[in-house]
Amino acid sequence: MRDAIAREFARLEATHGETLVQAALAYVTHSHRGLSSDELMDVLSLDDEVLRAVAASCDSLRQRTRGVPRLLSQNM
Repeated sequence: MRDAIAREFARLEATHGETLVQAALAYVTHSHRGLSSDELMDVLSLDDEVLRAVAASCDSLRQRTRGVPRLLSQNM
């Protein structure tokens, strides 16, 4: 089971980037009652390290308002 979870985390990191996946999992883990998708997107959008990592892999984000693209959150 641990191997399957590790493979899934590795797949997510390869697809979405290590910084974004680790931050998302950390926010969900540290929340007392979990986070809705909108709440997770809000906290990720306030995390400058996450935004820099996402912007580095998504040129269109540089031209948009502050936030993590919804397309990324739909696949997490």
